[in-house]
Amino acid sequence: MGVCCQKNKKSEFTQYQHMEEDIWKSKAIFPDQYLKVLEQRYYALQPEYGLNLEKLSRLIPNIKSKHLLNRLLKYFNMKMEDQIDFNGICLLISKFLNAGQTGKIEILFQLYDLDNDQMLDSKEFNLFIQENDNLLDQSTRRNQNFTRSKFKTWAEGNLKLDKTMSFKIFLRPDQEKQMIEQLKDQIKNDKVYIISSKWWDNWKQYVNMATANPGQQIDDVTQKPQQEFIEISSQLWLARPGPIDNRDIAGEYEGELKLQAKQKCDFQEVGEDAWKELLSWYGITDKRLEFKRRGKFDKDGFKIEVHPTIIQAFETDANGIVQYKKWFKLKMSEDSTMHDVRRKLFQKFQIKTINGSEYLLYKMKINEDWELILDLDDNISSLNITSGTYFTLTKLKQKPKSKVGNWQLGQKSLIEDPSQRVEKMCLAQRFTEDLKYVILHIEGQSFFDDFQLEIKENHGAQFNSYIQGRSYNIKYPGLQNLGNTCYMNAALQCLINTKYFFNFLFNEGYKNKVKVNNSLVQHLSSLAKEMTQTAELSISPSVFQNALVRICPRFKMYEAQDADEFLDYLLTQISDELKGYDTQQDTVIETLFQGDYLTQKQCSSCQYEMNEPEKNKIFRLKIQEEAGVFKLRLLIFMKLKFIYDRDEQFVVNQKDLLKKTIILTKNDGSFTMRDLYEKINSILGLAQNEYEFARSYKKEFIKIFINIDENQELTKLGINQNKTLNLYQLGSIHQAEREFETISQMFNYPSQDFKLNDLINFLDPNNQWKQGKIVQVIQSNPIKYKILYRLQQQNNNQKQFEYIMDKQKIVKFREKIKHHTHEKVPLLHYYFNTFKKQYNLTLKPIILLLPIQSLSLLELKVYIYKQVSRFINITHFNVQSPFKSSNVSQQEICNFFSNPSFPYKIRVLDQNRKCLFCENIRPHNNITQSHCMGCEEDPILLNFDQFTKPSIILEWKEIKFAKILEKRKDELEERSLIHLRLQKCLEKSAEDTFITQECFSCRQNTQIRNNSYLNKPPIMLIINLQKYKSNGEQIERYIDFPLNSLDIKDCRRSKQPVLYDLYAVINNKRGRDITHYTAYVKKKDEWYEFDDSNVQKVREVQTKNAYLLFYTIQEIPEDSDISLLNFK
Repeated sequence: MGVCCQKNKKSEFTQYQHMEEDIWKSKAIFPDQYLKVLEQRYYALQPEYGLNLEKLSRLIPNIKSKHLLNRLLKYFNMKMEDQIDFNGICLLISKFLNAGQTGKIEILFQLYDLDNDQMLDSKEFNLFIQENDNLLDQSTRRNQNFTRSKFKTWAEGNLKLDKTMSFKIFLRPDQEKQMIEQLKDQIKNDKVYIISSKWWDNWKQYVNMATANPGQQIDDVTQKPQQEFIEISSQLWLARPGPIDNRDIAGEYEGELKLQAKQKCDFQEVGEDAWKELLSWYGITDKRLEFKRRGKFDKDGFKIEVHPTIIQAFETDANGIVQYKKWFKLKMSEDSTMHDVRRKLFQKFQIKTINGSEYLLYKMKINEDWELILDLDDNISSLNITSGTYFTLTKLKQKPKSKVGNWQLGQKSLIEDPSQRVEKMCLAQRFTEDLKYVILHIEGQSFFDDFQLEIKENHGAQFNSYIQGRSYNIKYPGLQNLGNTCYMNAALQCLINTKYFFNFLFNEGYKNKVKVNNSLVQHLSSLAKEMTQTAELSISPSVFQNALVRICPRFKMYEAQDADEFLDYLLTQISDELKGYDTQQDTVIETLFQGDYLTQKQCSSCQYEMNEPEKNKIFRLKIQEEAGVFKLRLLIFMKLKFIYDRDEQFVVNQKDLLKKTIILTKNDGSFTMRDLYEKINSILGLAQNEYEFARSYKKEFIKIFINIDENQELTKLGINQNKTLNLYQLGSIHQAEREFETISQMFNYPSQDFKLNDLINFLDPNNQWKQGKIVQVIQSNPIKYKILYRLQQQNNNQKQFEYIMDKQKIVKFREKIKHHTHEKVPLLHYYFNTFKKQYNLTLKPIILLLPIQSLSLLELKVYIYKQVSRFINITHFNVQSPFKSSNVSQQEICNFFSNPSFPYKIRVLDQNRKCLFCENIRPHNNITQSHCMGCEEDPILLNFDQFTKPSIILEWKEIKFAKILEKRKDELEERSLIHLRLQKCLEKSAEDTFITQECFSCRQNTQIRNNSYLNKPPIMLIINLQKYKSNGEQIERYIDFPLNSLDIKDCRRSKQPVLYDLYAVINNKRGRDITHYTAYVKKKDEWYEFDDSNVQKVREVQTKNAYLLFYTIQEIPEDSDISLLNFK
């Protein structure tokens, strides 16, 4: 039971005096999976330094007496007086809750033997009775004295320990399922919580799995607990999901969901009680990802407002100067009035007022100025207030002042994103309280990407130029995204920049034709003129959008739409407005955009022919899907090459990453790993055993494909078409041995006169050679050494031990133990975000082949540096590399890695971010004394096995060093692999096609031949590249379309040539769960990309994302009766 410490007579509590081995022994009774989930439950309760009494009672609710639980907390805590850390929790469970009746009685005796005299006197016993009356089986006489043995006899007959202290921290999966199903739909106060479907589906899979026999859950080699508290199989422990993770549904602003997120598809809602239970069981990855929503019941059930408007608010002082001490984020519904906003601000700002008449409400939209709210009856929707809009209150008619130096709150600037070293449009979202830093939000990206910049006078002028006017490289305004309106913005940019149509809009050619007010063409004309005359970086199309929604509600904000459908509707609506009551006349729309199409049909039986003419404003061109083709993208990490010259220098053979597209072809369309291996061998010359595949997402591994059967189908392994695989060339074992030999020769290990921290081989008491590290030199005669080493136990756990050895049993490191195995170890990159005070993932993950359990720390650092230097721009390091010299010394290497300017530290963690040396968690943020403070230890002392699943973490000090080199991508090669010319597509569109249907003439069910032609080409030809399969999946084909002189003769019946020049493109960028539209527009012989508010010059227009092509005719055909004089 351990040894109790000596206690003072006046002590109110006792404390367990533990020895070092007590910690790992207490954990040894648990299966590894159980221990990991217990740890997850511990951190789900968000400990500060440990768990206080309230949180401990939530972890262990079975102990009803708070007095007893408080004594157990103080008895088993390790470092803190009022909190108990994870090691203390394990001691409490193993030595008390799981100790059986005899063990519990022994601990109870020690808890109340306050003077440590091995007796419970009457006062101590009365205190026990007072605090634990729920344990008593019957009334008990007080004022008794007990020795240890007598107390045991009394307790066995009078205490009901088994009934009141049954140990059950975890519910079985079926119990979790039952509880959540009961609570999920219980709505209180019209409030629900949102959970990502991705996490929810993982949880449902876990709780739906069958519960295994509890007796099979504990390894035979471990001590079996006396209580059956393990009720979940090892397989289920591994399937248990991690903390609730809502990152995939998080929107641009804190508290906002992705605009594309759909109920039941992307997220699941649960009631408040169900949420609290899940949160206490699993925790959450980030408190900012807790999404609370309100709703209301109607005849169709409970309706949730999924996308409330997230407004921002700051207080002002008596002079109207905005104060940044507190930042408020408020959720408002579309029908919330300005009265509602003001009431919330009074509450948040803690303003006491009778009617609030002395306060003025101001709003400021992004990139605009503060504006006084004149009518408090206006609501969020009518004022077109979007997420991110600022609000404040002022007194005495003071207009808010929110400028700090040359920075203006809510204004946009082109600033370099430090994580990617690329200029992006950023919003000055707020300032720190001391006004020394500005917090910048990258437009269109998650709030997790926010960063801060120091406010400096010498930077002010530069940023001020961006704020006050347009940046030097932006000549044309963008259109602000109003909430999933990128499809509209892209189409409007192309349409307004259609030269003849722009003249019509600018000159208000509609005025004598449109008879209705608030017409779309009127608002489009106003927008076109504003875009021409504005000096702003971007403008809001809100007036046009409001008019559009009034006519067609389907195009309201936050509803994703297709650019083709919107463009077709807009052109048709404008045409109808211009025609008025005369529906037969042609308007500017028909004159410019409408083409005449003809479909000829012929019956194969009776030869009956029928012509079907059609007029369309958009030419929808179907792209053929290529059969028997499987396309993959490879991100190739070529291995660092060695050139074995006389100095055996390291030489980087290929520094850039190579992004390559490969095409597998097979008649039957069934592709296996063997096909992929053969393709890699043909293009890279690599054997199957020289590399590994992995899939990564957001800079983290999803899956590593190791020891895969070559007959396995790619799709069954989760490798689908158009996905990106990482290929890591690891080399052969022979090459790995040569690397190990080359690196190890850089270091000289002592064979005598050993010193502190030397690595050595030593002979243990069982006459077996082991490797360890000298942690103490004992000055005696003869000198002895304390050696730290890891002992491999039968249960596959490694534990840390120490030996005191004579000099005669110690030899040089690796002299006796020369055998080593190479492990495939993943390496991830983190950098410290000073703004968020946490580590964030960066760069691409890699895999290393290392003899990890035979390396010293310095050798590991050399291994990693040599590999990392292949794809990190090490020329920016502040410390000079010693490896440029062929005669680098061991001291130079040591000085290089210990230099304070060296940019990263090495951590070796398991899959739960637990350090493999100190076994404490290394969290992303809020690192305290109870966590791993950052161990850098020799790998021979670390715990590497199949259960820990270790990974090497590089923690970068500055993001500018963690800069990946440019990925080389052979665009020409990719185009040649999936190349398809637009002219070929046009030719195919006019080829014969056959369908089986009933003939209109002979009434037989027979084959009908179809031919479609563009009979009369329009002046402005809009081509929709329909790259979709019948199931809606996109066809990944690169369409080679010409910028000039597109000849469409192949799709004409007359085969007469007609030439067109490209002037605009709408791109359709499809992501994992989002579709985004951008536009390329030609301006004065230069091409610009319009990505909502962001505008930049581009060189490459022909991309795989091309969706709608806008062409203008070079010469009007002679047989055309169209005159363009009215449009010039």
